[in-house]
Amino acid sequence: MNFTTDFDEFEAAHGALEDDSNQYLTNVDKGLSLVADVVSGEKVSQSTAIDDTIDLIFSSCGHVKVTDEAELSARLKRLAERLKTPMRYKVLNGKTVIGVGGTFSAGKSSFLNSLLDDKTALLPVDQNASTSVATYIMKGRSDIAACNIFGREVKLNSDALQAISHGFLRKHGLNLAQYLDFIAVQSSSLPVDGVALLDTPGYDNGLDLKNLGDRARSQRALKSVDSLIWLHPAMKAVEKPHIDFIKSLGEGLEVILVVSKCDEQPEIYRASDPARSHIVQSIRSGFVDKGINICGVIPYTTQDTDWPRGKSCKRQVIEFLNKSSRAKKTVTDIKSEIDSAIASLRSDFYSSLNELERQSNKLASDFDKAANPLDIPSVIRLYGVLGSQSANIKYDREIFENAVAKLTRWVKERLGD
Repeated sequence: MNFTTDFDEFEAAHGALEDDSNQYLTNVDKGLSLVADVVSGEKVSQSTAIDDTIDLIFSSCGHVKVTDEAELSARLKRLAERLKTPMRYKVLNGKTVIGVGGTFSAGKSSFLNSLLDDKTALLPVDQNASTSVATYIMKGRSDIAACNIFGREVKLNSDALQAISHGFLRKHGLNLAQYLDFIAVQSSSLPVDGVALLDTPGYDNGLDLKNLGDRARSQRALKSVDSLIWLHPAMKAVEKPHIDFIKSLGEGLEVILVVSKCDEQPEIYRASDPARSHIVQSIRSGFVDKGINICGVIPYTTQDTDWPRGKSCKRQVIEFLNKSSRAKKTVTDIKSEIDSAIASLRSDFYSSLNELERQSNKLASDFDKAANPLDIPSVIRLYGVLGSQSANIKYDREIFENAVAKLTRWVKERLGD
């Protein structure tokens, strides 16, 4: 991937990037050029229908006992999500994807920026929910590119990133975020290699219809992650929409709970062991008691990332990321995992048909040995039931194999095989 932007041109403080210093906001021609770049391109081959194919694969297993069906279905969709556009799997190849989620204003962008060694503000921190874009940040040569809704790669610079995120709609009356699938940011200052951190649009807890698009975009982006860092502000209670949102991302997803803005809560900030403070434990219980798989809790503040002394909140996050990077996935791994999931389902069909055949053979043997003629009709009825079940499974297996063939062709097309 050939990017051109050098983050050395970034200003250390976000305040230096006001409208009057951004070429895409002050220069109409530059603004129009950015619009042309973002909205251009022919739509790539339709990929969204592949979720329907995966649903068909599992609906065809209705007469078969499938182990961990919900988790397996979520995993297949998660893997397929990475292959839906060429740029996505190029960006994510060889990386563990860690989602960073939370309600709007939970501090996700500030949290990500705080992990950068040079403190450079790579991501805007004063975005409106409707103008934010799912953004991957990873270690590498300092570059930025976006993938538009047509699947085309668009090169950006720092001014363009800032303009798209919060100023363009206000200045020019056009929301460029709605034309972008995601943004990929590479920075040499990220202290961990082998991971891609995904910053997503926040969503509102209320039922305001204007926020439903942000929720949907966050859900779609986070369905491709290997695990999730969920930011929850220390001053807020856990609410049902938080739980429902995380559960919507799929079964079995591991969640690291980061209790953010701890500097605003003296009970946490002054505690000898912040992780064991009443507020933090109450927030943790709010998720665990509702069935969320919390595999770690980290109290956090972007104002003092060395806090608490001897157990830096930033270092705890970096340790988690380093551990995750050792499990990084390649595109080949993705194909292998899809093949493995399909093989498991095929095995379930095979086992079910074998069991029905075994039962049918036993009934046939019982029929031959039946001493009481009155037993024969009931044996025949059971034999017929087993035959009907076997016919249903064989019919379902044809549907299953046709859907699998479609998925396999799609994966090969995505990988260029």
